[in-house]
Amino acid sequence: MRSLLKKNIATRKGVMTTHREIAYKEYKQLSLPISEDISDRSIILPLYVQMKKKEIDLIIREVKLFVT
Repeated sequence: MRSLLKKNIATRKGVMTTHREIAYKEYKQLSLPISEDISDRSIILPLYVQMKKKEIDLIIREVKLFVT
């Protein structure tokens, strides 16, 4: 995520795992390894109606560089 931020591409942690959220703290002791793994490895990329093709192409290019 830091390498994308250096390119001015803001990201945030991806999929939420309910049992880790404060509102569901009574379930924090649960072990849900699959959902935890997915949550720990996913990110949310910028997405909004006004995005220009140039911005989308930049995000795609930088993500490809990041994962290869």
